[in-house]
Amino acid sequence: MRQLLLLHGALGSGQQMNPLAEKLEEDGWITYRYTFSGHGGRSFASAFHTEQFTEELGSWLNQNAPGGIDIFGYSMGGYIALNAARLYPSRVNNVITLGTKFDWHPLQAEEEVKRLNPKVIREKVPAFAYLLKERHGDHWEEVMLRTAGLMLRLGDHNLLRAEALSGIQNPTLVLLGDRDDMVTRRESQEAADALPGGQFQLLPDTPHPFEKVNPTVLAEAIREFLVGVAG
Repeated sequence: MRQLLLLHGALGSGQQMNPLAEKLEEDGWITYRYTFSGHGGRSFASAFHTEQFTEELGSWLNQNAPGGIDIFGYSMGGYIALNAARLYPSRVNNVITLGTKFDWHPLQAEEEVKRLNPKVIREKVPAFAYLLKERHGDHWEEVMLRTAGLMLRLGDHNLLRAEALSGIQNPTLVLLGDRDDMVTRRESQEAADALPGGQFQLLPDTPHPFEKVNPTVLAEAIREFLVGVAG
């Protein structure tokens, strides 16, 4: 029976993965959805950065998948999945990422952080503010501010540069939506090329926000890849 762990992106939660999980479960797959600390109503841990989330994932893998498991990660979730494969290779089998940004540097991180202003979100995009409050509770603004700090940290200390990716042996599919306005095709292709078992695939009519991704198209891409690597 095929099992797959689903990891959400920044400002997301495990519930963000429900549409994809439903499509996969229709074919008899077993899916698990993990919510990182500070997200989805969970308490904050002592730190809020990719290293912390990778450590959390490692603990989950040790407890729930000692023999290894396939992982799908959206955006930040894909970054953490690959970092876990780098640090805990025996706990991770195959990896699929979607919309994961690899080209982190200080100026780029500063540009991304400009989008994460709770006051502006409340005033200019109230529907998004409402969604975030529903997802994270009353501390959604703190989640956003801490996410900004996480991105600035990545800008200064990118854990997945080409030399790090080259040491990850896990078969990996790097997916990118053809209408993604946050992640470039160049950085995604370069990441796939740096990974010894990397493949790159472009998803048609797909923007960056996960809520706008067609779960049927995504589920099919995941199935084809995992069935292919299984032989």
